[in-house]
Amino acid sequence: MKGQPEVPDRILLTTVNRLGDCVAFLPVAAAVRRRYPSGRITMMTRRAGAEAARLTGTVDEFIIVSGAREESCVLRARNFARALRAVRAGRFDLAFMASGDNSATCALLFLGGVKRRTGFDDCKLRGLLSVRVAAPEEELEARRNVRLLPAAGLPEELERPPCRIPAPRRAEAQSILEKAGACGGRRVMIHPGSSLAGRRWPARQFAEICARLLRTGLAQPVLVEGPGEPGLGAETRRLAGQQVPVISQLGGIDLLAAVMSECDLFVGHSSGPLQIAFLLGLRTVSLWGDTNPKIWGPAWEAERHVILRSPLPCAGCERWDPKRHVIVRGPVGSAGVNQPPCEHCVEGIPADEVFKAISGQLAADEGLVAGSATERKPDR
Repeated sequence: MKGQPEVPDRILLTTVNRLGDCVAFLPVAAAVRRRYPSGRITMMTRRAGAEAARLTGTVDEFIIVSGAREESCVLRARNFARALRAVRAGRFDLAFMASGDNSATCALLFLGGVKRRTGFDDCKLRGLLSVRVAAPEEELEARRNVRLLPAAGLPEELERPPCRIPAPRRAEAQSILEKAGACGGRRVMIHPGSSLAGRRWPARQFAEICARLLRTGLAQPVLVEGPGEPGLGAETRRLAGQQVPVISQLGGIDLLAAVMSECDLFVGHSSGPLQIAFLLGLRTVSLWGDTNPKIWGPAWEAERHVILRSPLPCAGCERWDPKRHVIVRGPVGSAGVNQPPCEHCVEGIPADEVFKAISGQLAADEGLVAGSATERKPDR
């Protein structure tokens, strides 16, 4: 009918930053899939983001981009050209650009010939967008992303996307846990690592939590290492003085999610694995320092998550600078801008407080506290 917007057949979603950024964009993917069930949905993202998106079944295909900051200018130019060819070949009718995606992504959409390009007005090249959406400075990233939807005539829905673990991965996860010595009973996955050392609670304190869990019989702790954290789990186990299972080299987000889904609780920092726990609907206890849970905290089922913050008055120093379109730390113009978080940010969180939160979460999952009738296990 004349005057009605054209129904898009080919839709592009872009989220080219870290894993957490992609998870925060998946509600948009789920909403687009509900609205256009027969449309071809492509996501431009990093490899880890693609692995997370595959768990939801909302995306048909992916354009994988590199995220290495140490790349040379020549390599960046080649990667841009490769992504541009892929966008042009897709002949997309509609695109949504995630919060935090930079000007290079905006240029890709424009030069790639995408007909309708929707993004936020804090992008430096916002003039290349067809539709610009106002971007609040401090808001849950997932909540911010779904503000894009009404611009394309879709309802602004913030729901946890459906997430399923394939049966072969589930079986592999069970085998990994059994070989590590985490057989039966309740399991607490503990991730002592983080991308930045300043975001890590000391290994000796994680070791104390492991020892107390075993001593009280509350649950079996399971330590997990990321690819950039070799030896951290073993060191934590040594400090605990107990035979705590350590799992490393899982080789992908899908297998991490499968192992996680066999556990009752996730304990860790503001990190990619925490965002996967949010996506699965797993209960969590998380420790926060420079990052802001008002931006990166759980976007749904808040009652299933306990957030513990650093006692330092400067904690939460990481923030979004819309004028520069970058993440900075500290007040504008201060010496701390663009510096890593200090090494003492999260260590002041007391171990007793962490253990109390873990105990409360395990009790809630067994129906021992009010409101437990509505609780459920994570998606499997």
